[in-house]
Amino acid sequence: MDQKTFNAVLKKVQPALQAEGKAIDMARILRWQEMRAKMVKSIIDECDVATLDSKTWKLIKKEAGIKKSKFLQKSDADVSKYLSAYQKAHGKFVKEMGEPVGRAVIACREMLVANKKLQDSFDKFLGSKEFKTELAKDLQASCQQMKKTLVSQFEMLRDYATDSEKEAKQLEATFDQFILTS
Repeated sequence: MDQKTFNAVLKKVQPALQAEGKAIDMARILRWQEMRAKMVKSIIDECDVATLDSKTWKLIKKEAGIKKSKFLQKSDADVSKYLSAYQKAHGKFVKEMGEPVGRAVIACREMLVANKKLQDSFDKFLGSKEFKTELAKDLQASCQQMKKTLVSQFEMLRDYATDSEKEAKQLEATFDQFILTS
């Protein structure tokens, strides 16, 4: 909040507060706002796709001053929705890594789909919003970094899926050959 806006708000609020007999220390309110902004900035800086959940996303978006668009309402909900789906697919993939190849490949495919949808939702979000405030610009940079992480992760998962499918086919061929020769 700049000084001009602060003075305008103070002019409107001060008479009502004094009428009720409440003295507000505006310097304390400003310090609180600065501390809150620093806290949100630290959350934004530490954001990672693997740890970011939908509640934190909504908080960050609200604190950054990014509001819902009247025309593009779908892009507002997409990131939160796809973050939840990504978290679920990520957890399942990590759990299935130690299981037989077929189950791991299925979990990997689900992770690929969730990853791609989250990438697309970040694209929509970044393309449809205006990032005016300092926190909003930090959020934009964080989203771009998370998108880069998702792209590299997508490539690694795709490679893993193709390698695992080849391995599964080789195991199946060996098994068939063993059964037929017995």
